[in-house]
Amino acid sequence: MNTIRNTKRPKLATILAAIALFIVVGGTATAASGLINGKKIKAGTITAKQIKNKTITQGKLAPSTVAALRGAQGPKGEKGEKGEKGNTGAPGIPGTSDLITYQEDQFENNVPANTDRNILEFSNMPSSKYLIMAKVVMFSQTAGNDVRCILETNNNGGGDEARWTSTGNSHRTTVPLLLSTTAKVTYITVDCNGGAALSAFNANAIVIPVS
Repeated sequence: MNTIRNTKRPKLATILAAIALFIVVGGTATAASGLINGKKIKAGTITAKQIKNKTITQGKLAPSTVAALRGAQGPKGEKGEKGEKGNTGAPGIPGTSDLITYQEDQFENNVPANTDRNILEFSNMPSSKYLIMAKVVMFSQTAGNDVRCILETNNNGGGDEARWTSTGNSHRTTVPLLLSTTAKVTYITVDCNGGAALSAFNANAIVIPVS
């Protein structure tokens, strides 16, 4: 025996809502299967009227387009007012104020063999560190003779030495002596020795206080 259940019939509003949902879902699927792209847009059909204002940024434009849109440079503006004077800077390191020079243009002639001879001397100088640049002309009467000159200071300020072996009889050469003293000194001297032969020397120097 068939039993007919008492079932409520759906209301008209419910049926219309279901039909509308079916249409929306179906329409979305249809659109997804055929998205509009650049190939489907006919050239010249989209104009400025269809583009929303202020939606195209500079990053979307070619550099040449951006350059073309840039206007001409305007006139130079007026010179601004002079700014306030800045704070005084820290004092710098004191510079060199004195230059002590010594020049000897005459040869120290006929220096006997194996004899130390004082060529230059700076004595009783203000106590300071110094930069010393000296040049000595060495002369030897005998080939193969060893000649040397020594730049010395007091107070363990350091020194420099130059040696030369004569390549022939009555030959000469020029040697440099350079020193930046490691301590404050008051005495600088250049002494030379002609070795086992008669010799001669000529020297000049510049002494500059550095502290």
